[in-house]
Amino acid sequence: MEYIAMLYFQLSLSILSMRYYYFIFLFIFSSILPFSAYALSIEPTGYRAILEPNTAEEFIFTLENSTEQTRTVTLLTADGFDILTPSSISSWMQFPESVTLPPNSTTPIVIGVTTPISALPGDNYSYLIVQETQGAGAVAIAPELGVPLTITIAGEIQERLEVTSFDVSISDRELLAELSLSNTGMVEVPISGTVVFKDSAGTILFEESLQRSIRASDTHSETYRAPLPRWYVGYVNVSFLGTYGVFSEQISTTLRLWYVAPLVQGVMGGIILLMLLCIYFYNKKRRLYVK
Repeated sequence: MEYIAMLYFQLSLSILSMRYYYFIFLFIFSSILPFSAYALSIEPTGYRAILEPNTAEEFIFTLENSTEQTRTVTLLTADGFDILTPSSISSWMQFPESVTLPPNSTTPIVIGVTTPISALPGDNYSYLIVQETQGAGAVAIAPELGVPLTITIAGEIQERLEVTSFDVSISDRELLAELSLSNTGMVEVPISGTVVFKDSAGTILFEESLQRSIRASDTHSETYRAPLPRWYVGYVNVSFLGTYGVFSEQISTTLRLWYVAPLVQGVMGGIILLMLLCIYFYNKKRRLYVK
């Protein structure tokens, strides 16, 4: 710890003459140092279990303290890393409120889960958060110690994924496609799909794939950027076609956008300006002739 702090101080002094680059390096090293010094780890990094209603299960984690100091941590569950949002299934779980770890030691943590008889089929999510209090009530949380827990209640499962929005626009000399998918089913589903930009003749201008999983009741958004064709005038067809779930259900949507390339707009504007100038000088010459 002392060696890291000294190295950090010397490096900060050596880059004082680098003007604003100093602040960039200072921000980076200030971010890295606390996590290097934290030196707590937990295994495994996630748990998933399929349970029937009104059953019990135990999740066993191993918390390691690789420092020379005794560390005391508290445990809680949350819907994410926001500890102010309690987990919706926290009432299903039983675990110790705090754990004390001697120097250079490992300690098992047992998380008991009892599913209620009224639990409905589908996925339920939570995070186990490891939190340490340092000094006068100051709280430090290591993000790597937030462990995802997924409890799937067995039963008749419905998979349902919907396209909630699909917008295409032109921004900063790019074609933008903004896709939003919503999982309205009961379980997490994997999705595999492709966003394709084509011209009116069917030629592919841009293509990008999508591979990910979306949790139950979650919404996921993606933005796709395609370079603008330099001389193209016409419709651009943008489509998304994907499959999801264990039964490879299909999901698709298509939009059409009228597009005139900036270079073409410039040429057309020049031609129109030239025509207006010709008309102006023609009329001026004609008036002089009449006089």
